[in-house]
Amino acid sequence: MTDRALNLLLIALAATGGLLACLTYAGCTTYTVVPADREVVPVAPQDPDPQGHRVYVEMQDGATGWFVPDSVMLELLDAD
Repeated sequence: MTDRALNLLLIALAATGGLLACLTYAGCTTYTVVPADREVVPVAPQDPDPQGHRVYVEMQDGATGWFVPDSVMLELLDAD
């Protein structure tokens, strides 16, 4: 193997390692898990309002996510 081919291989391995490190870091951000016995509100997205803000409404059927009230989140953060 020539020096040029070896250099290209090392550069490719370094780039791949850097990419994997970036993907791992981006995928491992912190988040808070809300226990199931806490008060959460099922929500579903609606069409944005005229200013372009996202709008979510409380909905039991067809809910796509959960809203955690501030009081519950503050209680959880104080517990840590």
